Amino acid sequence: MSGLLLAALVLAAAPVSDAGAAAGYQLYPVRGLFLPADEGRARIDPDFRAALSEAVQGAFEEKFRQRFPQSAQTISERNQRRTFAVSMQVARASRYTVAKLDGTTDLYLPVTASLYFTNVMTGEVLFASTRTTIATASVLPAQAQAGSARVVALFGQTLLGVMADLIADAGVRFTPTIIEAKVLKRWESLAILNRGAAEGLARGDALTDAQGQELRVLYAGPSYAIASAALGSFEVGAVFARVTNRTLADFTKPRALALLETVPEGLPAETVVQLFSDALGAAPLSLVPVNPTFASVLRALGSQLDVSQEKLTQRELPGLFIRLHVPDPVVYERATNHEYQSLRVTEALAFAEVVDRSGRVLFATQGRDRIEDEITAGMALSLDARREIALKNALGALARRLTTDFKPLTARLELERGGEAPTVKDGLGRLAPGATVRAFRKLKVDGLEGEVLAPTWELEVGGTQEVTALTPLLPVFDGAPALQRGDVVLVEVAAGDSVHGQRLGPCGPADQLGDIALPGYDELAFNLFASGARVPFLSTGLPGAVARLLGSGAGFKQALVLREPQVGLCVQPAYKIGARELKCDERTCTDSVSVKVGFRLRTGGAAGAVKSSFALDTRMTTSALPRGSALETRDACLRADLLDEVLKLAPAAAAGLVKEKP
Repeated sequence: MSGLLLAALVLAAAPVSDAGAAAGYQLYPVRGLFLPADEGRARIDPDFRAALSEAVQGAFEEKFRQRFPQSAQTISERNQRRTFAVSMQVARASRYTVAKLDGTTDLYLPVTASLYFTNVMTGEVLFASTRTTIATASVLPAQAQAGSARVVALFGQTLLGVMADLIADAGVRFTPTIIEAKVLKRWESLAILNRGAAEGLARGDALTDAQGQELRVLYAGPSYAIASAALGSFEVGAVFARVTNRTLADFTKPRALALLETVPEGLPAETVVQLFSDALGAAPLSLVPVNPTFASVLRALGSQLDVSQEKLTQRELPGLFIRLHVPDPVVYERATNHEYQSLRVTEALAFAEVVDRSGRVLFATQGRDRIEDEITAGMALSLDARREIALKNALGALARRLTTDFKPLTARLELERGGEAPTVKDGLGRLAPGATVRAFRKLKVDGLEGEVLAPTWELEVGGTQEVTALTPLLPVFDGAPALQRGDVVLVEVAAGDSVHGQRLGPCGPADQLGDIALPGYDELAFNLFASGARVPFLSTGLPGAVARLLGSGAGFKQALVLREPQVGLCVQPAYKIGARELKCDERTCTDSVSVKVGFRLRTGGAAGAVKSSFALDTRMTTSALPRGSALETRDACLRADLLDEVLKLAPAAAAGLVKEKP
């Protein structure tokens, strides 16, 4: 980065010290540890609970204050809007054992924990980090049993190790900056600020002044932001600021929220999201961090704070979501030419869709990884650790595809008619019926180059005609002016979208025509359709996924209402895996099957008439296995190899289906 560019950015985002006192923010470590509500899924071992003595729980606050000595001694009415509560959550504490030939037992105790810096008055997460430490020990079988003092002691040591790693990581990666913005002008009841997306502001951000008054960003253009008073008032010329830990490279990226739709067995959701977030790097999106124990943190601080709903100014959800699917890896072990040696194969897949609030898929892609381990005399790396490595690699491959292939754009549509019955032209079918969009008024502001857009109304999208009717729902702020011709609607799109007259959506489960099933194919099929067809495709289930997040107490506003999308035609996946033909030579055997993958377009839902269909087929041969391999091994090998064919055939079949306008 050039010195001039860096200097210009530093003017808008000045780095601050650990203490943060000069910048007006403080850190407060919350005593104790937080465990997830869903303990069964998170796999909190009872012996880990036994290790949570008062001294161990108090160690977090003590160690954090050692690294951040200027941390606040309390949170009070005086500093609560400028203080971030630092809390530690343990998402997993599990036990795995491997019996050894010498009579001993290898003990594996993975502990996954996360650190969150959370603004208790807004729910905003300033910094988040997740770490996993796996304690290993070779013990006698009795020492590996439940209730063993050795296990309890190892859990306690591991927890302290994870704690130390997280705090040390925060000491390195927590490099907050202050974004200062000046009120250039008042328009209606809104503040127009001289900083925008290029300096790190985004919709939903909170900024405060020296008196504790707060502005909430309603929209951020490249070099300006439009904000409303959330607490107190504002004057032209006043300076408001916010703390951020985002890097300069993240400032111009649109923010997205990860919604984990499928979680592999035994792996906490926090770990999956953190692995994916770490891998995103230069991707054109920045993930919004979420503290899943935010409600518990508020309860823990309840005696110190007045955190009634009237006091809270919870943050808005971003406009984009990443629906992330991480199914269980396929694992199988087969014999080799040596009696003392076997080969273990671990095949991992991750796939995701970037969707807007209407459920429209802007981008879909996949990532995968395959690991082959030689196992000698039963000695092998922990299967749990190997699965985690394969999943991490698959998430990395997914993130790389997102980085190189996703090109987000913002489409601009102008109102053809204003008033109480506005309309807009939408020849590309980018507005989903039933979706909620915002209208913006075009302004000219002294001190800012170019056009300034100020949000005015929330609108509901009507039918699917080229000229689309919009229904005004709510004003963005009290006293918003009436809609008029030339007002602007902004829609997130992706480069390369095709012109298409129909909005497509899922019909329901895939139609399995043969005897051999593809577990988990339903969700994958729609992801592959969206990635191959490149036409307006609306996914279902987003309202439910968002509702679960809002109900978890993660600090987001409850007001957002999403609806299931309305579609013109629905897409039904179909596949047929033919009967196996086993072929063997003197040493190995393979399974040969026919594979046919396709899609149908239906009118009137899953039971409607088929309007068109398209399918592709091939014949495949599985990887060679030793003669006499168990049927379970053959099934897993077939499933892993079928994935290769499906990932090639399904996107091509989707493209073939939509070559002509339905």
